[in-house]
Amino acid sequence: MLYWLRLLALISLLLFTTSLTANGLFPIGNSQLKGIDDNVEPLDPEQAFLINPPIFDGKDITIGFTITKGYYLYRDKFKVNLLDINGFAAGSLVTPAGIEKQDPAFGKVEVIHDQANIKLPLTRTNNASASFLMDVTWQGCFEQLKVCYPPQRKGFMVTAPAISAGQTMNVDDVIFNEAALPDD
Repeated sequence: MLYWLRLLALISLLLFTTSLTANGLFPIGNSQLKGIDDNVEPLDPEQAFLINPPIFDGKDITIGFTITKGYYLYRDKFKVNLLDINGFAAGSLVTPAGIEKQDPAFGKVEVIHDQANIKLPLTRTNNASASFLMDVTWQGCFEQLKVCYPPQRKGFMVTAPAISAGQTMNVDDVIFNEAALPDD
């Protein structure tokens, strides 16, 4: 008889606790205490990190990223590789300053929120027409769920017309078109 009373008491306690938890009144397993919304799903990386078409200002190629609220990009994961380049020389990539963060994937890093513009200095080495493939790489995370994406890449075919000796390139002379990238 004592066994049945204990079993009944245990079942009653479990049902009562489950009812409180389901209503958010008892915090066991309630994700709201951690600041996490159970209905939140991470965006596809193309939606979380919008890459704007590159522009050339006569000295630099600027590539802008619009970063969705709640997401960030790693400052040190930006890369721009110029493939089969001729007629141009590229300088070192310039990235915006970030905010220091202790990241679950990479430890102490600098991250960028909201907007990032990276710049690649580009100078003409001869006057012939030129074209090359530009491979842009970036990587970021969704803070709320601590989900980090693998590196993302996008390609652009860059073309510029021939110019006369002593002539400078106009801003509109360099054209960028999205292009497929070779596999690694």
